[in-house]
Amino acid sequence: MDIRIGIFGTTLFDGTIPLILFVIGGFFLLLFTSVIIWLGDSYYLRASAWRNALTQLPQGVVIFDNDKQMLFKNDPASLLLKQLDKGALERVHQAGTQGSYNAVVKGREGASIQMQAWALEEKRGVVLTMRNIEQEQNQQQRIVSSYQELIHRLSHELYNPLRTMSLQLENAIHENANRQQDLQAAQDESGRLIRLVANLLTLSRLEVGQPLQRRPMKINTVAEDAVSQLVEMANTRQMTLDIAVDENLPLVKIDHDRWMEVFLNLIENAIKYGKVGGTVQVEIRRQSASGLQISIADDGQGISAEDLPHLFDDLYRGSSSRNTNGSGLGLGIVRRIIEQHGGQIHCESEPGHGATFHITLPVGD
Repeated sequence: MDIRIGIFGTTLFDGTIPLILFVIGGFFLLLFTSVIIWLGDSYYLRASAWRNALTQLPQGVVIFDNDKQMLFKNDPASLLLKQLDKGALERVHQAGTQGSYNAVVKGREGASIQMQAWALEEKRGVVLTMRNIEQEQNQQQRIVSSYQELIHRLSHELYNPLRTMSLQLENAIHENANRQQDLQAAQDESGRLIRLVANLLTLSRLEVGQPLQRRPMKINTVAEDAVSQLVEMANTRQMTLDIAVDENLPLVKIDHDRWMEVFLNLIENAIKYGKVGGTVQVEIRRQSASGLQISIADDGQGISAEDLPHLFDDLYRGSSSRNTNGSGLGLGIVRRIIEQHGGQIHCESEPGHGATFHITLPVGD
């Protein structure tokens, strides 16, 4: 077939040209144009998505090209840039092009601004991130304070109604012999909630840094009082409570009520998890001229290696405690009280061979 194609009288093709080649060529031209348009739209969408994401960041972000021209900055960066002089930005840009930069710079208003910069791929520019250190710390502190205040208020609001409920249940148990089992279960649960709320109150006081009421005393007298309070509980499991104390222990400045909580918590745990008919051993020894060593040991089932690292984590309940009442806050409170007195606590245990809690406490102020 002879095909002559022309535009405005000008012949473009003259001769015998297979029509199919012309059609295929037009198709590929259309396909190529479509791909170019699609790539352009895709690049625009990706760039727009990245720009939107960077705009939402709480930290300042600035992108420079190699000529130090600012290609992008978000709102936090705009505020922080007002506190920096031009020389500081030029130094950051130069360091970024050479690899990376990380420093804290003082702004005009005295703010500490952490600046990190690094080069883009193929040295096409520099990315700079900025954050106001004091502002972030103050914001975090406000969040923590609000949380602590919330816990404190909730604990106060819950404690009194629960205490009243527990007393009413106790009276009902004596008056309703036929429903004694159900009422006893309800009282046990209300008692558990009371202990949980009481622990939350204690924890909130410790977290907000409530001052300790410290005065010089013999710490063994606090331990002996705690043992006396728990004798009845030990008798229900046919267990013996032993306490051994070195002679002439020095006076230590401690908060009596807080340390009573420490001994009651640790000895009560030893009774709960110790062996029926076994022994709980409390020892207070003079470790050195400047410190005491306190230990509370039981001969129960012990603590698994998996649970040991988490014993003092808030709300953690190990595998051996799942079938006993408890809040999971007690040991965390114990640790905080001891640390506020300058001491330390750790636990040694092997499954089947009991557990021993060791406390070191400095004697000096």
